Amino acid sequence: MKLFIFTIVWYLPLIISIRMVHSRSVSCSCNLDSTGMTMICDNVHSLIAYQQCIHEQLSLQTDIKLRRGGVITNLTIKHHRLSSLSNGLLQFSYGNIYYQLNDLRYLYIVQGKLRQVDNRALILIQQALEYLDLSNNEFEYMPKISNNNEEYSNLEKLILSHNQIQHLTISDIRAYNRLEELDLSFNRLQYIDMTIVNYLKNLKNLFLNSNMLRTLTNNIKFPNNFRFKLSSNPLECDCRLRWLRNALNRLEYPIYHDEPQCEMPKTLADKKIITLSDEQFVCGPIISKPDLRILVATTGELATLRCDVHDNTKSTVISALNLLTNLLLTNEPFPVHTNSQLSNSIFLKCIFQLIENNDNDDELVLSSIKFLLSFNLRFDYPNKNSIMLTLKAIDEQISCRHLIERLILLFNRNIDPIEHKTTNSVIKFFADLFDDQNTTSDILLFNSDQRLIIEIISRELTDRLCTDKSTTEYLSLLELILRKHTIIRETCTRYDELQTCFRSYLSTENCLSENRFIINEIIRQYDWL
Repeated sequence: MKLFIFTIVWYLPLIISIRMVHSRSVSCSCNLDSTGMTMICDNVHSLIAYQQCIHEQLSLQTDIKLRRGGVITNLTIKHHRLSSLSNGLLQFSYGNIYYQLNDLRYLYIVQGKLRQVDNRALILIQQALEYLDLSNNEFEYMPKISNNNEEYSNLEKLILSHNQIQHLTISDIRAYNRLEELDLSFNRLQYIDMTIVNYLKNLKNLFLNSNMLRTLTNNIKFPNNFRFKLSSNPLECDCRLRWLRNALNRLEYPIYHDEPQCEMPKTLADKKIITLSDEQFVCGPIISKPDLRILVATTGELATLRCDVHDNTKSTVISALNLLTNLLLTNEPFPVHTNSQLSNSIFLKCIFQLIENNDNDDELVLSSIKFLLSFNLRFDYPNKNSIMLTLKAIDEQISCRHLIERLILLFNRNIDPIEHKTTNSVIKFFADLFDDQNTTSDILLFNSDQRLIIEIISRELTDRLCTDKSTTEYLSLLELILRKHTIIRETCTRYDELQTCFRSYLSTENCLSENRFIINEIIRQYDWL
């Protein structure tokens, strides 16, 4: 008797654990409807538990084809804990029985933990599948269910709402070329290639509402009777979204939509896009100080840096301008839309006003000037230089005297505030002002300004060697000035000193060839010496 009790006590934990495992395994329940075509499985904790539930249901059937799963056309798996799908979902062996759900047309795997689909998990139904619902899972990327772009040619509806998907590109949807409805609502979309609308010829419904989209950069045409949802996105209503307003307002092709609203800029907050005029879609640079330390973007994505200005406006503006300056000095090419934002005359006018209205604030003014100088380095031709064109256009509105005085002061002190490695940004700015195709210098510079610039050039040339590459920049600037203004002794106190300098340069054997060439051109064209 004691031995029996001891044995029971010793085996009791094992019995309890077996009972717990059994209770967990049978917690999954699958129910087959009376037609034998619809199977609904609930509380699926694992692939093995799912296979057991399917086996328990189908083994009760009398029809041989049904017992193997070949009649089921509609399968729902909900409240599951599957993190990934493999080909064991649709074809598997249980005991000595082999099951194949090869006639599925409607597949719902919802309300679970799904994050990945093996690219051959659904290969058994690649030609039959018409409706795939993977909503309310944990996908961070579009599921790759195929390596072959033509496999899912009959799939009409793809539901991926309530996941965590962040971007959508053409490559993500190539396998679904017959798709009629794509639902990506309630995700974390930050980028979508809108050309998918044109790529998917049969697409009628596209749901992107309740995401994190700030803009849609692709200018596309919607098909007839297209249903488009975009509400509850933090949309930036600038020039990049103007096309969308026009598309939503087209009368000849009615588009059914949910009237998306602007979040930014603040002046357009909560206004419906379709109610705005063309003039309200204005682009300016979007600068920001994001919460993230590192911003990661893949090819094709649009990375937007945003800065929402609150109480401490000055420090935020300075930080934004310094950030822009640093980005410009990387010499990396900017996207076309970014260049258009920076070149926008309204934005540049604001920078000029900032300098003129805050002359006593050295930090703010210097940050603004550094931005202008770094941006000006991006222009090779003054007649296409947005800064010069804007300066010329706003002449009667803003004098820009403080800007000119600050630049002359920097020039006089031989200070390049951005410390560019190869080009003196201040000299480059004045060279663009004096370019012979540009009248900006006549508008912005007084005669006294021009004389002072010549005096500074004369002094710098006297102090420099003909073998110095920086001498070339000063000589080039002087030559540009001489194209428009004649230098005479009466107006230039360093006239004789400058001529003496030229003679010295020409007599130097190792004088740089470009310096010698510029001096000879000045002598030949302007009858110097």
